[in-house]
Amino acid sequence: MTNSKIKKILSKIEHIKNQVNTNGKVTKVEKTKEFKTKALKVLEKTLNYLEEK
Repeated sequence: MTNSKIKKILSKIEHIKNQVNTNGKVTKVEKTKEFKTKALKVLEKTLNYLEEK
C-alpha cells in the first residue's frame, strides 16, 4: 500500500471525525456511534483491499 493511499484513508477518517466534532468535543452519543460506524467501514474496506493485494 502506497503512502498516498494511506494518507487518503487517514484524511477520510479525519473528515468523518470533523463532521461530528464541535470544538474538539463530540456533541452527542449518537454522533459518536455514527462516527465509529463510518470509521470502521473505512477501515474494513482498507483491510479488504490489503487482503486482495
